[in-house]
Amino acid sequence: MRILEQVFDEVDETRQLSQDLLLAFTAGRFYQQALQQYDSDPELAFLSLINAGEVLVSGLQFTENELGDEQLTVLLGEIDAQLSPGTASALRKKLFGQISRRFRKGLSKSLNENFYLGSESAEAFLRFTSENVEKHLKAAYSLRSQFLHAGTRFGNWVSTDYQGSEIFIGTPAFGDSEWKKLIAAIPTLGGLERVIRFSILRFIHQRISPLHVSLD
Repeated sequence: MRILEQVFDEVDETRQLSQDLLLAFTAGRFYQQALQQYDSDPELAFLSLINAGEVLVSGLQFTENELGDEQLTVLLGEIDAQLSPGTASALRKKLFGQISRRFRKGLSKSLNENFYLGSESAEAFLRFTSENVEKHLKAAYSLRSQFLHAGTRFGNWVSTDYQGSEIFIGTPAFGDSEWKKLIAAIPTLGGLERVIRFSILRFIHQRISPLHVSLD
């Protein structure tokens, strides 16, 4: 297998590795870190999975239609004409939104029908679907950002495991409306792990070495 050949190449530091292989190795290291922290520190495990996803997505190509929207076009036009404090602030917020969009769009593109068919959740309403996965990945990225910038703890929420649920079920009884809305949309740690695991394997299958027909 080519993947095994390139693993041996990696041991030989004198040889140049492909960018795809470097990305796969790096994402794999974050994924391994998440597994090591899975039971002892769910917050750090969740962050490690997000990092793995960001690494994979950095190697994907997107069209302008996938990432752009009318509002961003207007903002960039205003910047070209005259930079003002208000516009600059709006642009920063919008560009952050683009990072989140790239994350959720890229990972959702990495999933195929076999991913959804392979769910082990006991009930359909506990599973990712092609229609809801972007919403839940967006919430995962927002949760990560809130933790990094505000220190808001969330380990108990992502640790929920009701009949193999991939997404959080219900709404918190406390917190402000934005927090309740966010938690109601997040994936569970187990659900996010499954997304990242499948995405890494499919990245390797499509860009480095074939692994299994289910990853086509």
